[in-house]
Amino acid sequence: MVKNFYVDDALTSLPTKEEAIDLLTRTKDALMTLARVELHTFSDASELAIPAVSYVRVVSKDGSGHTGFVLGKVKVAPKHGTTIPRLELCSAVLAVEVAESIQRNLDHPLDNLQFYSDSKVVLGYINNQTRRFCVYVANRVQRIRKSTIPEQWKYVPTHKNPADLATRPILADNLKDSLWYSGPQGFLDEGYLLIDNSYPLVNPVKDKELRPTQDPCLLKTSISTDPTGLGSHRFQRFSNWGSLIRAIAFLILHIRNRSGKMNQYRNDIRVKTVELYEEVTTMIIRTVQRDMYAKEISHLEQGRIMAGTTIGSLDPYLDDKNILRVGGRIRNSCIEVTQKHPILIPGNHHIAKFLISYYHEQVNHQGRHFTVGAVRQAGATEDLGIQAINVEDRQIKDYLLKTGGTWIFNSPCSSHMGGAWERMIGSARRILDSMLSKIHEGNLTHDVLATFMAEVSAIINNRPLVNLGEFTDKDLYKSEWKRVQALSDRFWNRWKGEYLSTLQNRRKWTDARPNLKEGDVVLLRDKSVHRNQWPLAVIEEILPSSDEVVRKVILRLVRDGRTVTYTRPVNELILLVNVP
Repeated sequence: MVKNFYVDDALTSLPTKEEAIDLLTRTKDALMTLARVELHTFSDASELAIPAVSYVRVVSKDGSGHTGFVLGKVKVAPKHGTTIPRLELCSAVLAVEVAESIQRNLDHPLDNLQFYSDSKVVLGYINNQTRRFCVYVANRVQRIRKSTIPEQWKYVPTHKNPADLATRPILADNLKDSLWYSGPQGFLDEGYLLIDNSYPLVNPVKDKELRPTQDPCLLKTSISTDPTGLGSHRFQRFSNWGSLIRAIAFLILHIRNRSGKMNQYRNDIRVKTVELYEEVTTMIIRTVQRDMYAKEISHLEQGRIMAGTTIGSLDPYLDDKNILRVGGRIRNSCIEVTQKHPILIPGNHHIAKFLISYYHEQVNHQGRHFTVGAVRQAGATEDLGIQAINVEDRQIKDYLLKTGGTWIFNSPCSSHMGGAWERMIGSARRILDSMLSKIHEGNLTHDVLATFMAEVSAIINNRPLVNLGEFTDKDLYKSEWKRVQALSDRFWNRWKGEYLSTLQNRRKWTDARPNLKEGDVVLLRDKSVHRNQWPLAVIEEILPSSDEVVRKVILRLVRDGRTVTYTRPVNELILLVNVP
């Protein structure tokens, strides 16, 4: 019935052939009368050993049962890092391995497979469905559950558990007649199938093998139509002001893109991007103020006096963007609005730390006084995070982004719109044309030319603005730093009074002329070709300046068989047909 089972051993140990034949006959007759074959495996553990033992129980058709020893294994228990429940669990794993080994080598199919342990802690682990274990227990319970189900595991009292004998020393003479070899015949005949299979966790509150439980948390998602309901607590997840600005700007662009509102921004990408960053800055400040100054803002919106508030002495007010600003006593001064009415930022909010860190970097870490001055000069948060567009160099982009600058380009062929700086370029170009025309082409490399142009720029930029004359004040301060301050003040006053006034004179374009209109037919001047080949164009759009004078227009013309549009100044156009 079993490979290398006791029948084979008995055949070789019987003295005569007749006795061996009789044993085989009785074994055959017993097999013919079998009702079922069962395998019962017992496990136990102590600080000395981890045993597991299996028995085959054969039940005949008349209900009588016979139990025989099949296989037993004992392992030495580790000395450190274990507890009795862990050792009992290791013994249960060994029991599963022993049963699997017997099933692989048994010729007869099994009708029932049962496992027993005298540890209700282990039985609770195996039957657990509600709690999570630590790694050690979880791995071994997973191994047990991989090959068995909780219903196959039952409790056996310690004094009826045959595996208990292997947890302590026993004399060899006593082992032959012990429960280890004979098996728990009485226990199995008593009705083991009626044993209760309910094994809850034993003292789960103090069991360190169980992970702590967390109270259930109910989350609710709500949609707010209030644009200020973003919540400034989310800003704590960012490390600096720049990353906060970029993240919220990206979210706004993503929402607009998903809602199909991006088409209206494609005609003028640069302006809309600058407006986007200003919108983000305003949104962040408004959100912080709504969270921190909710009571004060409510009083202002209701027109009530802000008695008893912490910022009442600052005479705050809400501007046209609903931003809380300082009213103060210098509202009639001739300085910028951002300095007269700075934005209120709560000092204990993390946004204040972002702004201080931002301006501390802008002044190159020169100390508290420089940082405070930079913050006050910017009006707390004005003009931050403006993006530079149409700039390919990454370093220039980063610099303009940090300094809040942006490129504004004149239309092509309109250098006269540059004013003073174009005048300097023109004077330098005439000198360079005269000089470079006398130099052989091969004698001027790129590095030489780049270095030379840097020197030319330095010479032009170091020119005096006006005829400085002589300083005649005799009562300058004796201290050196005060002397510098006095000279700086004098320079500023003379620059405002002498140089700025020179820019007011207009030497040409003094006559008023009618503005060009959309639909006018013009001739586009092109110095590269003869005037008979100048192309005809139609004005598609006018671009008036702030004084309502049209100085630039967008033209539509046909070139090389296809329609193109150009932006050109009006001094490059010749009016042919004036649309009434």
